[in-house]
Amino acid sequence: MRGRRGACLLAILGTLCVGCGGSSGSSHQRDAGVQFLPAPPPTPGDSGFFTLGCLDIPSEPATGGDCVRDADCAGDAVCGLATSPAPVDDARAVLTCGARASGAPPGSACEVGADCDRGMCVVAGTCVAACATDADCGADDWCRPVHIEPTSATTARAYACVPRFTLPADVQVEAETDLTMAIAGPSGSVDGQLSPTTVDFPGGDGLYIAEAGCDATAIAYALETKDAPPVKLFDLLALTSGDTSDRLNPIGVIGSPSTLLIPNGPLSTPSDAGYTVSFAVDERTPVQLHVLRGVRDGGKLDLDLFYVGAAGLAPTRGTPPPAIAQALETFRRIYARAGIEVGQVRQHVVRGVLALRLGRITGSADQGFPGLPELYSLSAGAPGPSVSVFLADAIDDVAGISGGVPGPLGENATGISGVAISTQIHIANGFDLGETMAHEVGHYLGLFHTTESGGEVLEALPDTPECPASRDANRDGLLSVTECVGFGADNLMFWQLSPNQERLTPDQLHVLAGALILTKP
Repeated sequence: MRGRRGACLLAILGTLCVGCGGSSGSSHQRDAGVQFLPAPPPTPGDSGFFTLGCLDIPSEPATGGDCVRDADCAGDAVCGLATSPAPVDDARAVLTCGARASGAPPGSACEVGADCDRGMCVVAGTCVAACATDADCGADDWCRPVHIEPTSATTARAYACVPRFTLPADVQVEAETDLTMAIAGPSGSVDGQLSPTTVDFPGGDGLYIAEAGCDATAIAYALETKDAPPVKLFDLLALTSGDTSDRLNPIGVIGSPSTLLIPNGPLSTPSDAGYTVSFAVDERTPVQLHVLRGVRDGGKLDLDLFYVGAAGLAPTRGTPPPAIAQALETFRRIYARAGIEVGQVRQHVVRGVLALRLGRITGSADQGFPGLPELYSLSAGAPGPSVSVFLADAIDDVAGISGGVPGPLGENATGISGVAISTQIHIANGFDLGETMAHEVGHYLGLFHTTESGGEVLEALPDTPECPASRDANRDGLLSVTECVGFGADNLMFWQLSPNQERLTPDQLHVLAGALILTKP
């Protein structure tokens, strides 16, 4: 289960956990982001419903129900939300067999359950059908935990078929199943520690999304080509030892799924021979791989905004509140420089107990944030290619967090599908909110910090400014905005929050413009 072990690769690297998402000691840390060694993966939420491990989908109906999927019903009846008794807010949905209602079929847009023929409308605004396994779903869907909205004021928990990927039509998804882990050291786990393994990936360029067994922890930490001789593209072990030569194509995410963007800058050249990826694992399992391939040079970026507490903010008849409107205008201005036009902005308000439970994300940049996976899972059923932005009420320690660098573009309903923003920090300034949104979405599309908090550098873009550790005037181990003036403090991807951080270099703009979630004009 992702997050049950928080060791920052200590078992395989034998090194100190330098800057594991360390806090700045103030409210101005931009994000948990990707410090030199990323923060440990978040653990599952407390609801007992959303899990990052193997799904334990109930085979028996909830009390008062008689089905968990359409196949449990006779004839033309379908498994839908019971009309009585009234659903209990944030409880398991009671499903019963019955005739289709007058609403729309699965896959249609909706606002509440009454809009759907099964009474099941997910928070992201799509009608869905109940399921117990992936086999209950279509070839392009999977069975995932979801939150449905019986009314505009309540939610209920269920399992439903939602699209595995929601991508522009010209983006190809290549699936590789049951890739073998080759043991590179002691096999299996030793006292809960992680062991090194390698997995061979197919060649070419694209976004590689890899997932080990559902109860396994798998952390990608090194990458090289299968050419003769091989070319080392990234090695976190070497970086922790001070060797920056293997920093051509960095890997920036811990957890499942692992994401690798090849290339993610001008220093690495894709290999037709393929790649060897090193993972630290606690269990040897087959790896499921999806590779997204396509070509982009800008385009339209749709956003799905989820108001989850959001400091009390909510749209009025579809119009964003002033602070959010100002933030979106700032976001548009920044991304326009990459040839990216903000397209549709779909707004979803999460209410009731769910908003109270997920609106305050507790934890720390050092130890992770247990509520994030369930928050990100609200992206399930997003109606089109987009990035999901979750406007939480507050997040401990940080202004915002991205699910990955890059995120699993187009793959919704996972525990890293989106970015989260702490709205309370920015409530008085929509410009800062817009910059933080742009920063976190920048991570999600593939950008790293220009410099990490302690002066380490993961990214491999030659034209971005670096702030060396020698600039740490007060010797507190953290490079502040004031210490890095003239050394990248005004860059959008600087690690610490400060006003007027909108600068992006040509290499950064190129990475953003190549994101495969963009829709071509």
